[in-house]
Amino acid sequence: MKILSITAVLLIVLVGIASAMEKIDINSASLEDLTKIIHIGETRARELISLRPFSSLDDLVKIKGIGDSRVADIKTQGLAWVSFKEPPENIS
Repeated sequence: MKILSITAVLLIVLVGIASAMEKIDINSASLEDLTKIIHIGETRARELISLRPFSSLDDLVKIKGIGDSRVADIKTQGLAWVSFKEPPENIS
């Protein structure tokens, strides 16, 4: 029974690690990777790329056909995330 419990815990840990490795940064991901996100097909992926950078997943409502409900689905899926870097300041 202990071996089964240890195996189950190990499996959960491995799935968690794999999930973390599969996160898709909407500010840098390729068109192909963006299409792995629920509700994001090729057309929306192209629009997303043209609207970058995003500061949060909530900004996805800027994309035609993506509303609050679809953003909630995207968050629930857990694949998309945002890394936002401030643009460099102009040094005069």
